[in-house]
Amino acid sequence: MGIKRAWESGHIAYRNTAPTLHREQRAFALLEHAHPGLTLHRSDPVTAAVALVRRYLGAYGPAAEGDLTWWSGLTRAEITPALTALRDEITPVHVEGLPATLLVLSSELDTLRGATPLPADHVRLTAFEDPAFKGYFTTRARYLEAAHTERAFNPIGEVRAAITVAGRITGTWWWDKQTRTVGWDLFARPPRGLARVIRQRLEEAEAFLRTEPN
Repeated sequence: MGIKRAWESGHIAYRNTAPTLHREQRAFALLEHAHPGLTLHRSDPVTAAVALVRRYLGAYGPAAEGDLTWWSGLTRAEITPALTALRDEITPVHVEGLPATLLVLSSELDTLRGATPLPADHVRLTAFEDPAFKGYFTTRARYLEAAHTERAFNPIGEVRAAITVAGRITGTWWWDKQTRTVGWDLFARPPRGLARVIRQRLEEAEAFLRTEPN
């Protein structure tokens, strides 16, 4: 418990020193030793909250306030003053298919307007706890059908390694240490051509992971 509190409060740093992707080997050090010159407590809480909200919207916007609360761990009482301070930098928007008003940095509007949808055969495998999916809660509909939430997230809310098609989670995958093979679970049967692309991505992942030491 002491290590957990010191880690979360920014007094110690963590690094995974395992020589393989198949396991974790935790090493801890005092923050000033691991990252000389880094000071996490340089800003007061209000200034830090403003900076955090700005960075979040820059990375994940358009997003709902509920998404921000989920991702940041800040309370609504902490977020509201930060959003007020940033009101001249933020534009409220509506996104088709998503509830409520979303927030985006005004500087990102032109980039969003020029964005094009991913092609229907765009298939990727994401890692366990991929940050792209951890950034949202109330607007998960952008990447996941609600009926599949329990298959995409484990019981404590961690997002499983996912198979995405055109940016949406359509299944999960995992590495079996015993057989040294990749397993998968698709939420629905894909068209034949798309199934071929998915299988190719899974085979590529399996070939790569087999090169890793146990």
